[in-house]
Amino acid sequence: MNQRWICPTCGAGCLAPSRPRLDDVRRYCLTCSKRTGRLVQRVCPAQERARQAATARRADKVARQQAKAKADAYSWPQVLHVYFRRWRKLDAWEGTYPERSTLVVRHSQVKGHSSGHCALWTGRIVVTTSDDPGASLATLLHEMAHAASREGHTPRFHAILLTAIEEVAGERALPVSRHSRFAFQQSVRVVMRRWIERVGLLQPPVPVPKPAL
Repeated sequence: MNQRWICPTCGAGCLAPSRPRLDDVRRYCLTCSKRTGRLVQRVCPAQERARQAATARRADKVARQQAKAKADAYSWPQVLHVYFRRWRKLDAWEGTYPERSTLVVRHSQVKGHSSGHCALWTGRIVVTTSDDPGASLATLLHEMAHAASREGHTPRFHAILLTAIEEVAGERALPVSRHSRFAFQQSVRVVMRRWIERVGLLQPPVPVPKPAL
């Protein structure tokens, strides 16, 4: 397809293919080349506009990706830490929650997948968050129940977790049984999602700017 090629010096133009050969005379303005003693190459305004638009799209895409990465890396972990500090004081723990318990937040690359781990005797909790706030908060509360009970998936642990869920969300999840552990986990997530829909998510604390030196 032919396009308009224009000399940047004198403005004279001609029609030429979109990708002319290097030895194609239409690529160069012969009048300006003769006057300056150097080859003056014509430019295609349509291609320049397309190139600028593509550059702008790439810059916008990179900016959005960086903004999303920054939000995932900072805002959501801060939100979970706010809930972690608040839920340490739940009555469901009966004053047994370890003071040295800490929280580490990671982001899952699998959409909708959330998991966690708790070191029973140190209280160190690692939560891998997902794009589902209800699942992430349910995982956090689950691991905090492990830290408070210092037990695995025992009847006492599940009793403490059910009490904590009811205290937080105002709603009781399905009781767990040997044959319905998955249904119990799904029930906890549903309860937390309904609670978030009612009250909304907490916002991370706004950082105080440092004074200029």
